[in-house]
Amino acid sequence: MRFDRQRLVAALAQRAEGSARPLAASTLEQHAAIFLQSYYQAERSGDDTSWCPLQDLALLRAAKEEDGRIVFNTDLRAPIGLSLRVFAIALVEFVASSGQGSSSVDFHHLLKGVNSPGVVFRLDEHQLRAFVENVTQGPLRDAVRFVDTSDTQSVVLHRDRVDPYYILDAHEETPIHA
Repeated sequence: MRFDRQRLVAALAQRAEGSARPLAASTLEQHAAIFLQSYYQAERSGDDTSWCPLQDLALLRAAKEEDGRIVFNTDLRAPIGLSLRVFAIALVEFVASSGQGSSSVDFHHLLKGVNSPGVVFRLDEHQLRAFVENVTQGPLRDAVRFVDTSDTQSVVLHRDRVDPYYILDAHEETPIHA
């Protein structure tokens, strides 16, 4: 969520540790520079050689710390165009991957788990809750249930109740934003 260039380089180095050939420090620096330039442009000028279409998504924000370091933040807003249908399909696939028949996933895991809808769609807790509630009250109300008690928050999926045509059937739908 928040990192500086040195932290990015260190994370790339850690990720590359298991590779067949070790990466040189200069290569790691180049990869970090390419990544940052792909998603963030410090200022627009007449020179568009450093422009990348991903910069227009504004996924990275930069701030200068008191010590002069530039720190990048990811912006946590629901992606424009995320429809309830796409979210519902991702939710069903994620919960179903944890077991057969009736499956349950803790809400925190749905928010922060590896390849979870919360992480993939960059949703905060409020946004994720809104999407889950819309799914449970709408298209998959018979198949998905949100359990919200004082000690438990989880999503329960009854895979056998999911209409297989829901995933295949293409309807025009208006994107819903949390």
